[in-house]
Amino acid sequence: MKYTEYRYLWPPRPDRKIPPTNLDQLERMRWWGQAKFNGTLCTMYVTPDGDTLAMGRHGPDHKLAWQPGPAWQAFVNTLAPGWHVVVGELLNDKVKGGPRGVIVLFDMLVEDGEYLVGTTLRERFHRLTEMLNLYNRDARLELTHREYNEGVWLVENRARAFTEWFAALDRAPDMIEGLVFKSPDGRLQPCGRSASNSAWQVKCRRPTANKSF
Repeated sequence: MKYTEYRYLWPPRPDRKIPPTNLDQLERMRWWGQAKFNGTLCTMYVTPDGDTLAMGRHGPDHKLAWQPGPAWQAFVNTLAPGWHVVVGELLNDKVKGGPRGVIVLFDMLVEDGEYLVGTTLRERFHRLTEMLNLYNRDARLELTHREYNEGVWLVENRARAFTEWFAALDRAPDMIEGLVFKSPDGRLQPCGRSASNSAWQVKCRRPTANKSF
């Protein structure tokens, strides 16, 4: 399916909450676990001319006041000259002492004009990793992410020890507000509604703070 002009795409996000007592079941199902950063969910649209637009998760009128800067543009300059749409968390001033203006990417909806409807999360994440060229470069690896540069990160997937990981969140930095679990076989549905892609992901909130995700 082609994507040849701007139209708003609702970013995939989990609606369902689960208790930590259910995490072993997700591990047996071979789901992926990702850290949920305490940022602003955003969708980044890159035009064939290299211009970028950052949109929030509340619909086509929700343009973010923050727009990408030089660190993001350094990544954009490496892309093929077509439409690209990626999804991530903008880390801004929500967390005291945290990084500012960092995008933590975790999904891709459009690659070089191809709307990736029907592809699995596993395939899209592989494409996103290749797009960032993190398979072939010495990216800094953290427990929760890999760094493309100081302003662009890629979330790290985990496949085991979910219960132990959740239990350790009381010692995690404030920029982590919980965990999100996703089926790597979850197929992207057309992003026409806020809940279009909530079926293959769930969230588990950090117990030590009042988090809103």
